[in-house]
Formats: sequence, structure tokens, C-alpha cells
Amino acid sequence: MEEHISKAGLYYRKNIFEAGKQTIIFIHGLSGSSSAWLQYEAHFGSKYNTLAFDLPGHGKSFKFKKFVDYGIPKTVGSIEKLILELGIKEYILVSHSFGTLLALTVLLNDQSKVNKIIFLSPVYGLDQRVSTKIFKVLLDLFFPFYNLIPIISEYGKLLDYTKLKYPTGDWDIKRIYRDILNTNLKVYLFCLKQIYRVNFDREWQNIKIPTLLLHGEFDTLIPVKYFFVLTKKITGAKVVILDRGNHIFILNDIGKVIQEIQKFINP
Repeated sequence: MEEHISKAGLYYRKNIFEAGKQTIIFIHGLSGSSSAWLQYEAHFGSKYNTLAFDLPGHGKSFKFKKFVDYGIPKTVGSIEKLILELGIKEYILVSHSFGTLLALTVLLNDQSKVNKIIFLSPVYGLDQRVSTKIFKVLLDLFFPFYNLIPIISEYGKLLDYTKLKYPTGDWDIKRIYRDILNTNLKVYLFCLKQIYRVNFDREWQNIKIPTLLLHGEFDTLIPVKYFFVLTKKITGAKVVILDRGNHIFILNDIGKVIQEIQKFINP
């Protein structure tokens, strides 16, 4: 695997791209990192070109100090610049959690470049939840104090998720603490506030390409009832409910997820 830093400050990891092979691009979720995709890259890397990267402020990507640098349009812009930088013309998108909103935005900016798209634990229905209203109030209340939180290091590291105790729960304090510490609390709060600024629920119906929606039966962050509503928004989408899966099934059930992705992209 090759490791680089893009012109926009994104750490990324890729195999040796070969002409004629499809390219799979992986987008991780909030406070996570490209480490979540290592076993996926190992599996798909023999038959596909693979690209995984750390979102701005996450993992080994540069940690910007201003709130505006974590806006959805700017983050998507950095992803699109990386794709352009690497000369990728067409690709398959695989995304998880917060990353699904970024993937959705990348897709809707130009659907002609995306052959297929896969949403793992897609974020839908946030504004319908009482907890969202509470979080918004708290985030707004404490926003003036965010800048008092220091960024100790401009870059983080690649976490070793194999050291976790599995299965890891949606609210596994040790995993969450490690992720936020690596991301930095300031960056995490900035990104969280950016998520709640925009409601993406109406955008899903504009998807016009082959789509796989995969959700955990016991997801507590985005309960499955909201997922079922989402499935009706995308015409022709393949829908998979992972038995006993939670929001973090990309780490807990790697074999099953790889199998579903493989069946979808190469039936």
C-alpha cells in the first residue's frame, strides 16, 4: 500500500492502480479513520483499485483550527480534489455513518462518475428525533467555547482497531474515547455541529444509480425504523438488514459486510 498526503492535507492510502480495474473509494464516519477499512482494502485490493483516506481533522489528515474548514461543502471539495489529483474517472463509493452524507453529496454533484454506491449505516431522520433537538441546543450553547480547546498535534495516527474487544457496542466508551482523542475534541465538536446544520433527508430521492443500503438490526444511533423510511426514497435500491448488527458493524461483522459488498458490485 502507498501512503501519501494530498494537496488539501488529506492522508490517503492506495494500492497500485491498474488500468482496466474498477476503483473502490472508502469514506469513514465521524471521529473514525481510514483504519476501519484496512481489512476491506486487503480483501478487495487484489481485484480492484482501492482508495481510503482520513477526513479533514481525522486520523493522519491535517487538523484545521477553524470551524468553517469542516463544513460539508468544503470537506466534499477536498475529497473531489483528491479524486481529481489521482486521475480517477469512474469509481464505486463505499461509505459509513457520517461518511454516507459526504458520499451522497459527492454523488449528487456528478452521478456520471459513480458506477455504484454503498451506504453502510446511512444517516437519515436525525431531525425527527428529540435527541437531535437537545444536541443542537447544547452544541449552540457551548459553541463560543470551542475555540478554547487546544489542538495539541496537527496530525493524528492510524488506530489499530484489531485491539478492540469485540463485539464493540455503539456506545463503547473506550473506542469512542480513543477515536475522539485521535481526532481531537475540538475537531469532533466542529464536525458534529456541521452535521446538524443541514438536513439531507430530501436529497436521497435524487439517487439514480445502483445503490446498496445496509443497516444493523439493533442500530441505536439511527434506529432501523428510520432506515425503512429511507429505503422507500431510492428507487431500485438493494436493501440488507444485518441480523443483530449495530451501528458499528463495519468493525464487528467485516466478513458479512464484505460478502454483501462483493455480491452487489460483482453479482
